Amino acid sequence: MSKIKLSLDNVSFLHKPSDEDAGRISSRIARLTEEVESEKLVNLARDIGLNGKTFCPATFKNGIRNKENFNEQQFFALDFDGGISFEEVRERADHYDLPMLFAYDTLSSKNHDKFRVAFLNDAPVTDIRLAKAMQKAWVTMFPESDPQCKSVVQMYYGGDKEMLHLDRKIPAINAESLFRNLVNYFEDEHGKTNIRRHTELFSHDTGLALDKKGRFDVKVTTDISDIQVTEKNTENVGALEGDKNSPTFIIHSLSNIKGVGEKLSKSYCFNFDCTSPSSVAGRNAGGHATYRSVEFDSLGLRCRLYRE
Repeated sequence: MSKIKLSLDNVSFLHKPSDEDAGRISSRIARLTEEVESEKLVNLARDIGLNGKTFCPATFKNGIRNKENFNEQQFFALDFDGGISFEEVRERADHYDLPMLFAYDTLSSKNHDKFRVAFLNDAPVTDIRLAKAMQKAWVTMFPESDPQCKSVVQMYYGGDKEMLHLDRKIPAINAESLFRNLVNYFEDEHGKTNIRRHTELFSHDTGLALDKKGRFDVKVTTDISDIQVTEKNTENVGALEGDKNSPTFIIHSLSNIKGVGEKLSKSYCFNFDCTSPSSVAGRNAGGHATYRSVEFDSLGLRCRLYRE
């Protein structure tokens, strides 16, 4: 796993920030992108959970914390202000095979009644549609969490009391396991016969595609052969430096996600030429456009293995 990015404030607070402090944090945190090597994530967790540093799981362009400037996200966080114990949250996460990376008491916590939990994805999510769908999945599976957690640009204050959980093995989840276990959650909560109704509602809200069985059409692959090469791509030559579509990114990315897209209509088609054969092939039974995390039109310029 390469360096992991997040927005991390450079000021520690050992009490809940005032409204003025909160405004200052909000205005500067998008400019404070932190790159952390995986072996140093334990130190990062302590900076947040014990030293009171505010963080935002996402990073941003132009130093502005909003959806329009979303850049990427690899952490996903949930905030709990009562109504459920930390042990219940941990048991549910373990039950659905979604290991948490760290958890800590918030600044206003008493007897562990308020806490925050962070999960690590196995690769950065660069498409805000996927990030929003994943965050909604977390909030759906943990409805006791603060409703503000639905936002992918939410920032979270640090703590100064106690780390409730800190996994030195650095466990990671991925989108496929998250959405698969969301289906399992729907079955546990609503019964097997009602799964499709809930997956369709979730699909309607997020644009996440469904397969013929009504399950989420999300697949994770590391196989370069899964990428569909077109003649236009193979004719491109050359290489561009500093781009996410580099050979290293393509080969090592564990989140080549397929299945996130908008419903197609006569007047609107997301990331597809609706009249081309490829766009027709890209539609699934649910009427959605298939999404992949790689932009193929320019990939040939960047990846020799892809061209070959």
